[in-house]
Amino acid sequence: MTKFIIIAALSMFVSTMFASHSMPSDTTKKITHHPKKKVKKKTVTKNNTQTVSTSTVINTTQNNETNAHQHPNPLPIAPSYKDGQQAMLDFIKANVVVPEEVKKSGITITVNVAFTVGIDGKLKDIKVIKMVGMGCDEEALRVVKFMPEWNPGKVGRVATEMPFAIGIEFKN
Repeated sequence: MTKFIIIAALSMFVSTMFASHSMPSDTTKKITHHPKKKVKKKTVTKNNTQTVSTSTVINTTQNNETNAHQHPNPLPIAPSYKDGQQAMLDFIKANVVVPEEVKKSGITITVNVAFTVGIDGKLKDIKVIKMVGMGCDEEALRVVKFMPEWNPGKVGRVATEMPFAIGIEFKN
C-alpha cells in the first residue's frame, strides 16, 4: 500500500512538472532553452503486479541566438587628417592654386572630392563627385593626391578601409 501511495505521489509530481513546462498562450514571449534533463515516470497497473518505466527527455539546451549577453557591433570611427581638421584646412589653403578663370569671375566654387582612406592611411580611389569645370576639378584632385597619410578609420579597435569626402573651396 505504501508503494502505491509513493508511486501515486510521484506521478502527481511528474504531471505537475510537465504542466509547468507547457507552452504559454502568449506567443510574443521569448523562449529560452536549458540543458537536457531526463525525467522518469512510472505507471502502475490495476493489479499492482507490473510496473512499467518510461522516460521523457526535456530539451533545455541554451540557445546562443537568444543569449542576452551578446554585444552589438561597435560603431565605426571615421578617418581623420593626422594633425586635425584645422591642419587639413591650412594644408589645403597653402597648396591650392586658384585658377585664373575663377579669379576673374569673382565667384566662389566648392569642389567635393571623394576618396578611400586605406588601413595604412594612404589615400586611393580619388575622384571628383560632381565636375564643376574652370580648372577647379583638376586642381582639387592634385591637392588631395599631394596630401600626407591620414589616420585610418576604425571599427572597434581594428583599422578599416573607409570612404571619405571633403570640399575644397576656390574663391578670389
